[in-house]
Amino acid sequence: MTRKSESIFGKDHAPNQSGTASFARPKDARRCSVEGLVYGGFPGLAKKLAGEVLSMPENTLRVAGLIAIAVGVGLVWLVRGG
Repeated sequence: MTRKSESIFGKDHAPNQSGTASFARPKDARRCSVEGLVYGGFPGLAKKLAGEVLSMPENTLRVAGLIAIAVGVGLVWLVRGG
């Protein structure tokens, strides 16, 4: 049985004050639409990248992911007035 402050999905997806699940907020919808832009707007590129990712060493993927995180955090910091 779950507590009132927790949904069946756990604390990360518990309802917020408006009663909707936390993953259904507008901020999350914008993030999904940006991620979907690659697949919807450039499906050929998405397939090519997916194929290339399969042949990359794990260490290269890890470094690329960490760089992407740093760039994303930096952009958010700049946009929010850093």
